[in-house]
Amino acid sequence: MPDPIHTPSDRWRVLIPRRHASEVLALAEQAACNLPEVRVPQNQRLAWHLNAEVKHHWQLEVVSIKPVDLGSQPLEDGAARYHVAELLFPNAPLPDGMQWASVSSLTPQSLPTPGDFGALRAFLKEMSDPAGKDAPFGHLGWLREVTSWIRDAIGPFALEWNGRFEQFHASAWFSLMRLETAPRAAWFKAVGEPNTREFRITLELANRYPEYVPRILAVRPDWNAWLAEECPGKTLDRILEIDLWRNAARALARLQIESSSRPEELLRAGAHNLDMFLSQPAVEQFLAVAEKLISENPRPRPIDPTLDDLSAMTDQLRELLDHAEKLRVPNALGHLDLNAGNVIVSSERCAYLDWAEAYVGLPFLTFEYFLQQFRRVFGHEAPRESAVVETHLATWEQVLPRSDVREAWALTPALAVFAYASRCVAASVPYGTGVPRIANYLRTLLRKLKRELENCTASKAGV
Repeated sequence: MPDPIHTPSDRWRVLIPRRHASEVLALAEQAACNLPEVRVPQNQRLAWHLNAEVKHHWQLEVVSIKPVDLGSQPLEDGAARYHVAELLFPNAPLPDGMQWASVSSLTPQSLPTPGDFGALRAFLKEMSDPAGKDAPFGHLGWLREVTSWIRDAIGPFALEWNGRFEQFHASAWFSLMRLETAPRAAWFKAVGEPNTREFRITLELANRYPEYVPRILAVRPDWNAWLAEECPGKTLDRILEIDLWRNAARALARLQIESSSRPEELLRAGAHNLDMFLSQPAVEQFLAVAEKLISENPRPRPIDPTLDDLSAMTDQLRELLDHAEKLRVPNALGHLDLNAGNVIVSSERCAYLDWAEAYVGLPFLTFEYFLQQFRRVFGHEAPRESAVVETHLATWEQVLPRSDVREAWALTPALAVFAYASRCVAASVPYGTGVPRIANYLRTLLRKLKRELENCTASKAGV
């Protein structure tokens, strides 16, 4: 789902402290100071772009730490947000126009840009808050601690690190970095709430099904972190060879088939039980949210479902769920948020990454999400898509009767949309569906669900 908390903006002002946050880097303009500001594309890797922009504009190398928490009050449209970063070389010469300003000397008058002084105070409060002391990546100097651990961890694997890295995600509890180790690169990842389950699931998959995930080199349970070897190949979203897409579809089916013999272990590791999102209570919860979305829609479109449509959709959903319960398809590993950028493919193997949204249940939903990624790359090219679909289903037909596989697949598009929508409703509970970005996103899913239910009804009628 999109970030439901912040108003979209590509403006980020950067707090770069040093000497235990007694100084902060500023742009000097006569008697006043300004925090440096960069532009980061919305919905992109914030840490990577922010680090790159600081280097581009001021030739300074930084590591991102975390966004500044300014409280729950929504930002105005286009307002800047704030992020803390740290210089990799704090004593390096500064470019013209920049200086280290003593934090104790700064006032609202010397930081005249609206928001800067408040952000500085919020940052200093966070730094002194004992509640944040346990956050592994939210303090100055965290990179030295992590890289010291990494150097020790890679020793037994004959890997050498040249000190260079790319940082993709940064917060007090989350981290994602690619390290230029030789002869193979390595990835460091750590997760916090609400995604700590990904740590346990990743280790379970690496232990049980190592052919389908990156090799784990080391773990830090107190950080919910692991160091993994980079898989050879390219991400699936950059691949145009249909044979490699078919390899990925086949590997997904094989992984799911293997996992179907021990699904309880994945549930214990933290995978979602799909019954939470494909159940009659889930229909009731979604119905209540959908009624509110339809009633409060300020600009309804002709393709939007009406309240009358919603009644018919609810009946169809209940019928589909009853049908799905009778299918002779085993529960298996699945992924509710599959992204082609997290599938690494080569001619030798295929690896699937990022299992925070792993589930145990009807496996074919994951392949429907896989096909959505395929269509983003190729469009709706029926001959190519059919080849990929047949590869996946034929792999399942090696262990299940063809009629069962085809019957399950016919129900999958509508069930996949509903399961994903149910998951989004559950994830939106802390924020409420009144947040515009959440409401608009759920309305999009509601339109798609209506379309898929209509397609399912037409298919059963032989249209």
